[in-house]
Order: sequence, then C-alpha cells, then structure tokens
Amino acid sequence: MKIILALLFVSLSSLAVSPTEGLSANVKKYHEVVMGNNCEFDGNFYMGPMTFDVDERTQLILVPCFAGAYQTSSVGYLVTNKDQINSVVVLAFDESSKSILSSFDLTNASFDESTKTLSTFAKGRGIGDCGQSSVSTVKSDEWSTVQVITTEVRSKIECDGDVETEWPVVFKQ
Repeated sequence: MKIILALLFVSLSSLAVSPTEGLSANVKKYHEVVMGNNCEFDGNFYMGPMTFDVDERTQLILVPCFAGAYQTSSVGYLVTNKDQINSVVVLAFDESSKSILSSFDLTNASFDESTKTLSTFAKGRGIGDCGQSSVSTVKSDEWSTVQVITTEVRSKIECDGDVETEWPVVFKQ
C-alpha cells in the first residue's frame, strides 16, 4: 500500500507545473512585481495559466494563485500586442462592511470569448449553498483601450444547505 501511495504521489508531482509556465518574460516579471509572495503556490498546481483572446490585439491571462479542495483562485492580466500589461480588477461584496469593493481575486474564474464575459464563483463551502459570484464584461475599443466592467455581483452569506436558490443580487449595473 505504501509503495502504491508513493508512486501515486510521484506521478502527481510530475504533473505539477509552475503557474507562470509559458508566459512571456514581461508578464512573468509583472506578475512577480504585482503579487510578490501573495500567491500561495506550493508546487501542487496541475495547470498553468489560461490565455483567452479578447480581440486581435489583447489577451486575457488567468494565472493560478491558490488551489483549495473545491476551488481555485487566479489573478488576471490584460496584455496587448504592444506589451502593455494591466491587472484585472472586478467588483466583490465585502461581508464585514456590507459594501462593494474592488478585488484582484478571481475565484473559479472563467471567460467566454464569444460574449467577452468574465465570471467568478467563490463557494463559501464545498456544496455551494453560500458564497458570491460576479459577472464582468471585457470591452475594447479602436484605441486599444480595454476595460473590465463588473455588471453583477451576487452574494449569499448564510450557508443553509439550499443549493437550488439563486444567490441574491447585491450589485447590478
């Protein structure tokens, strides 16, 4: 049994990749400057960054920052072909102040290239009966200006076992 577990650990360890594997040197350096030691990378990521096309000039890059039991967290960067790099910031609900704040944390982030929609979904616990989510639109214009505009934030603080009910909207624009 110990031999099987050791082989499994070695096999999984060989799958681990750096969260910045495959990124350009400029994006890696920007990530190091912005995040410093704030990403909890422990060598157990099994995927590198995810890259999406926003338009022909701009890419959205999601770099893994934390991996937990039932969710992952990333930080996002908008990178133009002119080597301009900007951090992605979305809006989130702060439970303690009951207010909307900006956040770099993109938990369980996904991006739909066809609709240019960036979604986040942070579970309060594994079954997903509480937590918060956000929906943002990534817009670009003819002057190479790219904006991330959060259009909706939902939050459900009470973990009550009800996974069927949609979380309440706490912000919408």
